[in-house]
Amino acid sequence: MSSQAGDDRIATIRLTIEVSDIKQLGSIMNQIRNIEGVFDVYRVTA
Repeated sequence: MSSQAGDDRIATIRLTIEVSDIKQLGSIMNQIRNIEGVFDVYRVTA
């Protein structure tokens, strides 16, 4: 996990997690999206 806050007081948090399949990833992403104050959740691919 790493985080960074800008001058606008908006934080960017990067998480690295291990999941068993794409279905589990989708479920976790939806749960995070439903947290109050979360603007967006997306997968970063290399």
